[in-house]
Amino acid sequence: MNRFDKLSAPLTAVNSRTSRRDAIKIGGLTVTLGALVAACGNDRGGSDDAGRVGNAPETTALENYPVDDAVLLRTAASLEWTAVEVYETAKAGGYIPDDFAPSTTIFLANHRMLAEEMDALAVAAGGEAWGCANPWLMDRLVNPVLTAITTERVVDLGGGEEFRNELSEQEKVDDVLNFAESLENLAVASHQTLVSLTGIPEARLAHANAASLEARQAAELAIEIGGPEAYVSYDLLGEEPPEGAPTQFAIPSQFGQTSQIEIKAGPGDQNGVIQGFTLQTPAANSLVYNELVCDA
Repeated sequence: MNRFDKLSAPLTAVNSRTSRRDAIKIGGLTVTLGALVAACGNDRGGSDDAGRVGNAPETTALENYPVDDAVLLRTAASLEWTAVEVYETAKAGGYIPDDFAPSTTIFLANHRMLAEEMDALAVAAGGEAWGCANPWLMDRLVNPVLTAITTERVVDLGGGEEFRNELSEQEKVDDVLNFAESLENLAVASHQTLVSLTGIPEARLAHANAASLEARQAAELAIEIGGPEAYVSYDLLGEEPPEGAPTQFAIPSQFGQTSQIEIKAGPGDQNGVIQGFTLQTPAANSLVYNELVCDA
């Protein structure tokens, strides 16, 4: 196994939750077993194609593009440009309170600086600068989360009845800030993962420095959101959190973990259930391959 093969393998043993990688494996096994059972029936007629289980739409296989150091650096740049787009969107929408403006302005400038650095390293590695947000993250994470936060939730109850719910303006601000803090932690975990995958010493140093900087940004944002009591997670202290304890912490877990980050955002449904979203470090479906072209 070379360092690039790690992208299709579990990245850490501490992630005990089912990730999208595990889901893909489980789904593939289910389809294979379904086809096997169908093939074992007596007097089977019809098509000899493998059977499909359920009513899911046809899937499109990922292109088998090669992964090299330039791809990893373009992907790193795309994560930083994604953070830039989220902060700019939050500012334009009025979701950054005045007391958060000084720190988030610095965070935005730092993400832009890191994005340009990763793009420059990608060029030095023989690739092309990316210069765009990550399309997979934007389509499947950022846009759905921001839509859930900023729009009314409508649930069809049947019989012509609907349930409608929308966050207050303050709740929208709170959710956007929590999402920004989660993106900072995602950037930290992603750079930590990419350190071990790249073979370029300059890129390793850049990833390590980026992870360190963004870990400080995540910590600062968590403290600003939750106050001084949001410094260390009660889980790490072995204590039960008191009622009303903050959900974000400056030190949320043991250092160096790259497990997935789960958040809830937007209004609840008729049962009070809030939509959940999962943030994961780069994998095959979110890499910015050399064959991809920025549409911006």
